[in-house]
Amino acid sequence: MERKLKIKIAPNFKKYGEANKNYAALSVALICLVVGVPMWWSTTTTYRASLPYSEIDQLAASKITVVIPTDVWICLEHTQGIDATSYRKLEQKLSLGIVRLGDLSINYNISVHECSAKTTNILSKSKTIKDFDSELEETNKLVMGKSNVYLLSERRFNSTTQIIVSQNRRGYVKFQKEDLDNTATAVLGLIRDVFTNENIINSSCSASKEYSHTEDDIDSMRALRSNPGYELSFNLLNPDPASIHYTWDIASGIQSYLRPFLDKLSEFAHFGVESQVLYYTKLAVKARKSANVNGYILSYDLLPHVINPIEARLGSHISTNPDLNFIIYLPTQSQSPLYVMDAEGNQSPYNAFLSPRWGGVLVYNTPEDGEVDNEGRLKVDMQEVMEVFVGQLRLLIGIPDQAVTVLHSNENCGITDWEMDVLFRSKTLENIASASSTLTSLSQLLAKIRNMVIKDDVAKQVYSAVEMIQLSKKFLAEGNIYRAFHASKKAIQTSEEAFFDSSLLELLYFPEDQKYAIYIPLFLPILIPIAASVYKSVLWLRGNKKESSKDKED
Repeated sequence: MERKLKIKIAPNFKKYGEANKNYAALSVALICLVVGVPMWWSTTTTYRASLPYSEIDQLAASKITVVIPTDVWICLEHTQGIDATSYRKLEQKLSLGIVRLGDLSINYNISVHECSAKTTNILSKSKTIKDFDSELEETNKLVMGKSNVYLLSERRFNSTTQIIVSQNRRGYVKFQKEDLDNTATAVLGLIRDVFTNENIINSSCSASKEYSHTEDDIDSMRALRSNPGYELSFNLLNPDPASIHYTWDIASGIQSYLRPFLDKLSEFAHFGVESQVLYYTKLAVKARKSANVNGYILSYDLLPHVINPIEARLGSHISTNPDLNFIIYLPTQSQSPLYVMDAEGNQSPYNAFLSPRWGGVLVYNTPEDGEVDNEGRLKVDMQEVMEVFVGQLRLLIGIPDQAVTVLHSNENCGITDWEMDVLFRSKTLENIASASSTLTSLSQLLAKIRNMVIKDDVAKQVYSAVEMIQLSKKFLAEGNIYRAFHASKKAIQTSEEAFFDSSLLELLYFPEDQKYAIYIPLFLPILIPIAASVYKSVLWLRGNKKESSKDKED
């Protein structure tokens, strides 16, 4: 006969088992809350280095002041002079002060002086203004950004000339004692329109000028934006080498006519130069025969269609710098001579045309007295060609033409010192506007996408760009355009490096609400049993607390 064994669990043991189970559930919830949540937060939080957001916002709002220091010297002969009343009247008329161009302020710091006895003596011994200018340049070379204007007696000028400008930073104005108003107007026109060029400065202030030009803004439309370097490509196009026998000494032409110009601009940008000869490359447009020029013509409306077929044959350049292409086209015998017409229907004086931000094309007709080499091939006149290309290059990098009489020099390199000042000053303002716009766009992008990583090197570049912009503005206010330009050049370089950093690609990130679609399938199956256990444990604690209170009452 079997005997059944009944095990009776003590009430206290059962109670302790329930307590352990509930405490274990609460411990798991506590570990998840204290350890798991902080660990998840630290491993999923996006690292964002601090950026100067407030300073970036102030860049667009802050005003820019450009100081133009100019000394006006009244330099008359010993037998002449200026009385105190005329001197004060002239000084008052030249007190231009601050001129505002939108958000830009130009402070014309004009000082009027009488020439010293030494300078007057040099003037008396000089036969021409050119001789006087040469003596002044030897004794007192002006720094970048500062200009001098000399008021000379009427006998130093011819009847039609009132203003003469030298290759350096000096200008000479005819002094008319009986008409001080006309003299003052001429001086202010020289300072504002030539040495400063307010039109170019005004067009350089807005960063959006790169993309939204007005019809009247011709200079900024054809000029490239400021870059650390440019690639220059010179191309000789021979469409029929069997009948057209030409040679060109491009190396000598570059060295003799282009190199002095590029050396003068070495502080502005780096220029790479290359050349090639392309055979069997014809124009994609058909020239029209004209009896007016006794030859063939390329009308103005056909010129835009010349570029694209040629560009496809030029090849690509492995460089981050923009390309500028200069084409010498040798017309075939069936279309010779070939002439380029301008917008008014007149023949181009240089038989060439400019394509904005791309380069220039020159049609080279066979000259009647062309030079021939030992093999009987005609030589391209490199002086004629390079003079045209240097003029086109000036316009493409932003050096405007000036309708002013300039003293010629034996060392003429294609750009004067005061044109360098205009170029550096305008490109500085362009760089400041562009760098500020880039930083503002970057700031808005980072504010829009909160989970975008901001690395320390990106933050360092942003801080450096902000500092360089502030320094550039400071140097402009001091009249030091050399240091202002180089600071702005560094600003635009660092701002674009930060903006185009590979970690700041918007497509690498997704909106915040999409995180829920990722985390819910992962954590919901785990959180439901934990939440249920915690809920039961809380109920048990409440029930246990009530039983304890009843036992105490009993």
